[in-house]
Amino acid sequence: MGESYAGRSNFMVRLTDEKGNPVQGLTSTAAFQAYTKDTSATPTPITLAVEEFFQKQTQDNPNQVLPKLMLAHTYLRNDKTSDARRVYRQAQKLVPNSSFIVMRQLEAYQREENRTSLTTALEWLKEHDPNLPFSLDLRFDDELEKENYTQALALLDQMEQQQGFDESILTKRIKVLSKKEQFNEVIKLAERGYTNYP
Repeated sequence: MGESYAGRSNFMVRLTDEKGNPVQGLTSTAAFQAYTKDTSATPTPITLAVEEFFQKQTQDNPNQVLPKLMLAHTYLRNDKTSDARRVYRQAQKLVPNSSFIVMRQLEAYQREENRTSLTTALEWLKEHDPNLPFSLDLRFDDELEKENYTQALALLDQMEQQQGFDESILTKRIKVLSKKEQFNEVIKLAERGYTNYP
């Protein structure tokens, strides 16, 4: 029984031979039995082939970012968050101003519930790549929280220019205009939303 950083309890047993085939002839009983510890074999961890592949790629190409990103992604998929963070840091040394790598690190921080590093990474994105759609969204939330509705609307205009008008932008615009008590505009947008997104 174990629990991952994602908060999921898990228990899984698969009894196989060396080739991965199910072991035949197993029996079970619910009666209590004494356990005799086997001391003949020492268990060794089995590394996954995909991890070995990307580890080798990373070693063979130490100055390339892609193998490091793939290895870190593989580690995250296997709940090896600290290994993933370590590899992301190595990749970040090669391309220190990469928003993509910082975005990938966010998942590792979230899984570990590392609020300090998560907050630092979010602030880095807002400062170093302010026009990234994700950064615009963060900045919009900040302005809304500060009740700076004029700046929030300006950020929405920028988002709409980049991404086009969609339901998310419509909802945010209605929210801001409601707080500004511009109810005639809210009604117009609601009617437009009803027409476009019934």
